[in-house]
Amino acid sequence: MDASPQESHAVRIKDDDRGRQGIWRPVCLWDETEGGSAVFLLTTVGRKSGEPRTVSLSHMTDEEGIPITVGTYGGLPTEPAWVLNLRDNSDAVMQVRDQKTPVRAEFLEGDEWASTWERIVDRYPLYEDPLSTANRDIPIIRLTATPLS
Repeated sequence: MDASPQESHAVRIKDDDRGRQGIWRPVCLWDETEGGSAVFLLTTVGRKSGEPRTVSLSHMTDEEGIPITVGTYGGLPTEPAWVLNLRDNSDAVMQVRDQKTPVRAEFLEGDEWASTWERIVDRYPLYEDPLSTANRDIPIIRLTATPLS
């Protein structure tokens, strides 16, 4: 089923970044190349529970077309749980529309982080605020597709 900007799917999120469990939340699953929002589902392995944890996130792509996402957590001083999960286990599953893709997370650093952050803020100026209020480094994460095992 093709999704359009008017369509969304209700997705049961087992546990989100704020500790809410068992909630239903509408998530639009289409990509920015078709004029929609670049929203996707990311399933990580909980670092404490070992259980799958799914969150909805936005993304853009790097120069090579590989998805990147940002762990701003709205400028809070702590990292979101999904980022902590990826720091512990970099393997995850990214879902756009009906397509699930195994990915490996890579945290950008140094000059690559700085140049990517500049591109992000140019495209989405609201991202500048979390950097100034978080009082921490904001992680930028590249999600590279990995072969099925």
